[in-house]
Amino acid sequence: MSTTTSDTIASLSRAPFNLAPDDIAWVRRTLAGLSTTDRIGQLMLYATFCGDPSARFSGPLPVNR
Repeated sequence: MSTTTSDTIASLSRAPFNLAPDDIAWVRRTLAGLSTTDRIGQLMLYATFCGDPSARFSGPLPVNR
């Protein structure tokens, strides 16, 4: 069974995220506005910080375009 983006976004209403419908709408709008480069950058951020919630950075990271 494959997971679709809609399934993944719908799961944001459940634990551990527990997002309200307005919050999920924001996620959808934000995702829709990301370019392919920005989406890849988001994956690299996750890979860089290994999903560690204590890893913090300040401000946007530089993007070479």
